[in-house]
Amino acid sequence: MIAEKAIQASINGGLLYQWVRKYKIYDYNGLGNKKKGRKFRSLTMKKRDMQKPRKLEKSEYEELIRLRAENEYIKTKIAVIKKGSP
Repeated sequence: MIAEKAIQASINGGLLYQWVRKYKIYDYNGLGNKKKGRKFRSLTMKKRDMQKPRKLEKSEYEELIRLRAENEYIKTKIAVIKKGSP
């Protein structure tokens, strides 16, 4: 029956079958186009301003200095180990 109606309407039988199935499940609202793609980003989400980073607190600044010194020490140690290996 669906194949006959599809031929009469000059459309693909599979397409008509999908329309009938959507109509049975979702009623008339199921036949409309559904939005595709990513959902809209919430307006409450804030963009980060990468041009103006926030000021560091004193403890954060001290930790940054300590970590940079530690990083430099480790780099130096690795360089010495590389020179010593054959």
